[in-house]
Amino acid sequence: MYFAYEIPFIICVIAMLILYGTGDTVSIVNMQSVPGAILNPVAALAFAIAMVMATSRLPFEIPEADQELAFGPMVEYSGIVFGLVMTLAYEKAYVMAALMTDLFFMGGAGPEIPMLGDLSGAIWFFIKVLIIIVVVFSLRAIYPRYRIDQALRIGWTFSLALSLLALAISLCLVASGIAPSVTAAEVVAP
Repeated sequence: MYFAYEIPFIICVIAMLILYGTGDTVSIVNMQSVPGAILNPVAALAFAIAMVMATSRLPFEIPEADQELAFGPMVEYSGIVFGLVMTLAYEKAYVMAALMTDLFFMGGAGPEIPMLGDLSGAIWFFIKVLIIIVVVFSLRAIYPRYRIDQALRIGWTFSLALSLLALAISLCLVASGIAPSVTAAEVVAP
């Protein structure tokens, strides 16, 4: 199951790194005059599907489904271990939403809020991450749980095909010169 979402996830990230020509998230955010979700919407969709699969949110809540057959989810965890398992699952969702915000939604870019000064970018970044988190967590109310074979089929066929198409789109955008590029002045020496 892990490979079914990790491979498309990595291919989507590579597609965006090829599109921007750098792996530095600050440079990627600075180069986005147009959001990455508009430049390569296929990569954004495949990234979102892989993110939902990676965070084990419904409809891809496969790890919890096996335990529910016996006693319910998280039956073998109690106390601090339960708290750590739940915290790590949500932390992974927050980190992936932050990465999606940087790659596809211009990071902390937004209208300047004069009274906040330099905190304006952080507030916009937090709002964008929060919107992504709300959308991902609201899928629980919309979709039923997939079986393991359905989730694997989605990962290995649909999501993998989307991510490869996203890679091809990024390569075509770079070859045609439409993609933003890093200039020598933007590269910061260590």
